[in-house]
Amino acid sequence: MEILKIVIIGGGFSGAMTAYHLLRQEQVACAVTVVEPNELGLGLAYSTTCEEHLLNVCAGGMSALSDEPDHFFNYAKEKDPTVKITDFLPRKFFGKYVQELLSSAVSEKADFHSFDLVSQRAVDIEDAESRGLKVFLSNGQALEADIVVLALGNLAGGKPAWLDQLPMTNTHYIHNPWNKVAIDTIQKTDSVLLVGTGLTAVDKVIELTSQGHVGPILAASRHGLLPRRHLDIPDVHPQQVNLNGDRQWQSSALEALKYVRQLASQAAHWQAGVDSVRSITQKWWGNLALKEKRYFMRHLQTYWDVHRHRMAPSIANQIEATEKSGQLRILSGGIKRLCANDQAKIEVTIQERYLEPQTFLVDYVINCTGPQLKLKAIDSPLMANLHKRGLIAPDQTGAGINCEASGMICDQQGRLNPRLFAIGPQLKAVLLESVAVPELKGQAQELARLICNMQKTITA
Repeated sequence: MEILKIVIIGGGFSGAMTAYHLLRQEQVACAVTVVEPNELGLGLAYSTTCEEHLLNVCAGGMSALSDEPDHFFNYAKEKDPTVKITDFLPRKFFGKYVQELLSSAVSEKADFHSFDLVSQRAVDIEDAESRGLKVFLSNGQALEADIVVLALGNLAGGKPAWLDQLPMTNTHYIHNPWNKVAIDTIQKTDSVLLVGTGLTAVDKVIELTSQGHVGPILAASRHGLLPRRHLDIPDVHPQQVNLNGDRQWQSSALEALKYVRQLASQAAHWQAGVDSVRSITQKWWGNLALKEKRYFMRHLQTYWDVHRHRMAPSIANQIEATEKSGQLRILSGGIKRLCANDQAKIEVTIQERYLEPQTFLVDYVINCTGPQLKLKAIDSPLMANLHKRGLIAPDQTGAGINCEASGMICDQQGRLNPRLFAIGPQLKAVLLESVAVPELKGQAQELARLICNMQKTITA
């Protein structure tokens, strides 16, 4: 039996579940290798050790298996009979669930499959075309593959422009908000500036306050918008809209916004109106003109994100209480100046809209601006090398890489490479919604099926 050699770069949710589905199928013999330097199955989202970091979707909506919608809830119920389907559970608990799923697939795999975990970083890929791909690792070794899947998750950027005169090496600047060692150096009375007001900033407020932090926290972003809150008892499986062939709402990003607003106003709760378009969002996005996609990303993306990716009710309560106490202050505006001063503090000037610039002295600055999707700005040796080789190219929207909705990647000449695939955030330009479990679980299953269907073409 011909064996298909598949290397998955990245072992977070997307990489782990792609491996899971490849090992569970019985049509094609697969040698699956996952390249992941950190703990398998966790990624950034579920590697947190903070118990207060909760999932942003309730237990009933977090199954990792598309054909078993209550799988995660049943798993959680077995661990704790008091768990309700509407509960928002700790992210670290979900990470263990993913790990156990993959572990079960590895232990129960057919004899003609193999699985290997390589605890290294991938730094480059060479395409020998008919001879397959070669994945180069940080330790100098190389892996041969018929197919490579980039399951890289959310990628960080390099030095942001707003950092201004402050070097990234300054010990009072934390570029990676998930660097627990750096976060733990913050004293309880220190003043902190969070650059960004999205879910990452929310996580940092929760993490700091759970550790007894009492110092002032500033959070600044261009719009100054926090994620909205889920209903206290969310609708686990919200009713989805039926367009009945009506394509008028697809004509522009603004028309779509009006359509969603209409649904939200007609629903008992606006959350239901927003959630009712989840099943058609990717189709809508795929039919939208490039000009409209760019308009959406520039002008509407933030408003969509804060309503679409919401806070668990208990988290929203904590954030609201921290704001009311005066410890947390949200600013809407841009950073005009940022530098170190003589007192080992950081001096930051923020220009809020319609107001005079304000200057603050803070002990720490944490970059909470979220993942970077512009290819040239991503801080990744692997992506930089793939770009230099011409194996990947930026999408025309400026977000993610040029690829098909299936994940098959286009090179810089616009040619599809049937050996190279992506899954997750790098597909934002073609799918829009490509970061949350409800979408990623379907991507992983379909990608595994596509890879197996291509076996004859690849190994011929």
